[in-house]
Amino acid sequence: MPAYDPADDAVDSEHGLPPLPPNRRLGGYAGSGSFAGLASASDQYREASDKLRQLQASAAGPPALKDIISDERQLHSLMDALAVAEFLATFAGVCGAPLLNLARLQQAVAWPLDGPELFETYCSLVKYLLAQWSHIESGHVGARVRRWARCLERSSAVGGFDAAAGCEAVNGMAPNANATWQELLRRYCLLSRSSLRVRDSELRAGQQYASMSDDLIMVHAAVELGRQDAWRLPPEFHLRLLHALCNDVVNCFNMKAEISSRLDTAIALQVEKFHADAEERKKEKEAARLRREAAQAARDKRARELSTAGAPAEGAGTPDPQGAADGGGPVAGWRSGEDREARDAALSAELARYLIRSEPLGMDRHHQRYWHMQSLPSIIFVEAAEGDSLGLITNRSQLDALLAGLNKRGSRESALYQVLQKRYSEFCSCLQPPSMPLDVAAVPRNRRARRHWLRQAATAMPANITLDASGWPVQRHQQQQQQQSEEPLPDYQELL
Repeated sequence: MPAYDPADDAVDSEHGLPPLPPNRRLGGYAGSGSFAGLASASDQYREASDKLRQLQASAAGPPALKDIISDERQLHSLMDALAVAEFLATFAGVCGAPLLNLARLQQAVAWPLDGPELFETYCSLVKYLLAQWSHIESGHVGARVRRWARCLERSSAVGGFDAAAGCEAVNGMAPNANATWQELLRRYCLLSRSSLRVRDSELRAGQQYASMSDDLIMVHAAVELGRQDAWRLPPEFHLRLLHALCNDVVNCFNMKAEISSRLDTAIALQVEKFHADAEERKKEKEAARLRREAAQAARDKRARELSTAGAPAEGAGTPDPQGAADGGGPVAGWRSGEDREARDAALSAELARYLIRSEPLGMDRHHQRYWHMQSLPSIIFVEAAEGDSLGLITNRSQLDALLAGLNKRGSRESALYQVLQKRYSEFCSCLQPPSMPLDVAAVPRNRRARRHWLRQAATAMPANITLDASGWPVQRHQQQQQQQSEEPLPDYQELL
């Protein structure tokens, strides 16, 4: 790199141009930019090329992802499954429901007889709804609802294997019978939607259940549960019905009080964090002021010592590191960056306990929403602006490509960029492809879970109850009659 030549300033002055200071010439820039301290033009060119690539990636925007689900039926079923799984992850302890993630929920609705999860979820939701109704209803309706709640309390999730043959019936239903929870769910659907007017054309079987409203799927449930067993219904029917039941639970007065309590607690924690951050910033400013004063005092002391000794005061403007260290330490109560990060992590964990719903991580310039769900933390969902398709981010390279394509100064992408940067290490440690298909119709059967469930069921069954070929509990004499009816008739000509 050629040294600075004063003749260059003379040439510039001939053309009427003001001379550049030496620190602004190529290779001599000493400001706060990225070219400071570079030794050669090749380093500067490499740095400029990197910045150009970053600007080009930011101008191009977030990369386009392949839509994993574009079919309307599959998309609606997945949305129902996510909504139910997120509800269970948030309020399972309040309504007594089992805690199921997305994979276990889809497995339960796809193969209902392979475990008790689906029927336990139905029972817990119906119990909670009947308990709420028993407090607000009076007269014959309240008495009926309380009687239903007692019947459901006596029965188990899958119909109780301890039911003895010929036990006394209660209101036409045998306690601990297999159809107790199903019949009570049907009656709840009838009673809760008794004022709804539905045309006969809307009750035809085989319709697209995933796109139905909550009221319509409740009416269909009242009809279909009276015709056949619940485990024979398709998975999309169960997901849509569970979503409607979860919405009914949210509208109960006890759940509304729980949501209000959680919201007040979350607001109080956020206000506390705001005041703590303000106090931290105040302490940091005080520490910076003390460091500046200590550095200035050290420079003044050095200048007085040099002037007293008769030496030139060229070093008067040079700070004394020892003097700055003596008075430039942090003030009492000031926290380091690690302490602040630990405090923020503890606060985030505390806020997660009072979560009331999932919020998107942010939006990009195309109004795509980015979601990270509790029920499936190994995936970042990318929802289209119209909500008609979904993409997935399942590895670190996709996350890095997204960060490179976001505009740090954009009105929407800046907030998304900050969230992704803050939780970058968390996402990198948990992102991975899904372990099973997201389409509930393509979920494979977990035969190991089925064998475990059947083994547990067999130990709990009395002598007069057994499992049929489908895994459903039946009485032994019914199974013997069914086997006898299925046996082929003997060939009498051959016998003769």
